[in-house]
Amino acid sequence: MDNKITWKRIADHLNGLQSAQVTVEEPAASYGYRPTWMDGNWAGLRQAMLEGAPWSVVESLKAGLSWSDASLARFLRISEKTLQRNRLAGNTLSPDAAEKIIDLAQVLGEGLDTFGEGKRFLSWLTKPSPWFDYDTPESFLFDQLGRRLVRDAIGRIEHGIFV
Repeated sequence: MDNKITWKRIADHLNGLQSAQVTVEEPAASYGYRPTWMDGNWAGLRQAMLEGAPWSVVESLKAGLSWSDASLARFLRISEKTLQRNRLAGNTLSPDAAEKIIDLAQVLGEGLDTFGEGKRFLSWLTKPSPWFDYDTPESFLFDQLGRRLVRDAIGRIEHGIFV
């Protein structure tokens, strides 16, 4: 699979966050989630990740979550100035940044599949929750452990486990 096609699918997937409704063929099982934008091509996704992420995907992520440059820079663990310089230069992001974006896209995909509606899922992400010590789930998206906790919470919601 062409890496441009892989990143285009991820960008389209991230753009779905702002849409009113997501078509869910069957509920996602958090333990076996296979993103629909992948078509099961894990090797192609890995190769795309190793070559770095294009800015179109980064901008889709930023728009989908309504993040500022500061939030995006925090997520990528770079300064805002570096983010802006790389954007202007059109530099491809590093494999590390690409890996974070792919991981976040999977978490967001699970949330979209579970909530069935982009707006409902985004609303859940921005509301304080006892599962996150009354912080917002969104604030946990900035590191790998936090994303795992959000993924676990989404799985609990999907299976009706609210305690």
